Amino acid sequence: KSESVKLQPGDTFAPALLEIVGFTAPTAESKQASTADADPIIEYRYTRNSYAVALLNGGAQTNDTLKFGATLPTPARDGHTFLGWFDVSGEKHVTMPAKALTLTARWSGELTAEDLLYTGSSEITITGLKNLAHTDIILPTYIGSGRVVAIAADAFKNCTSLKSITLPATL
Repeated sequence: KSESVKLQPGDTFAPALLEIVGFTAPTAESKQASTADADPIIEYRYTRNSYAVALLNGGAQTNDTLKFGATLPTPARDGHTFLGWFDVSGEKHVTMPAKALTLTARWSGELTAEDLLYTGSSEITITGLKNLAHTDIILPTYIGSGRVVAIAADAFKNCTSLKSITLPATL
């Protein structure tokens, strides 16, 4: 953004700093015009902020600090397609937002909180499936920010179509 102001010799000009999400403003300064035909130029350079991020992926947690707007990494997992990084509210993130947060990797074939019955918030116990017609399921490592740590004894007793279950590393 640029701002033009007509100054007379001896006039002082101090442009306002902008508030920009994800950036820190520099220290404000002012300039004085020396002659009528030589307008002072003030250039502000904003600093891109860095934020802490915890990336949860298949039982592993990676803690990092990324600059606002940086592209999040794309992990690989044999036999699965990476669907993206999701926060506890279910919002998908492709780039680093202007806040510290925890993100969980989602993969094709992996069930989500919407597919499961469970108890707990920081330590999750799977108690069943909402759709009993599943044939092959992959249980997630995390639901929101809670780790899946147990499966109830009768969690799949009414799932007559179920052929295979891939368990998370957190069990």
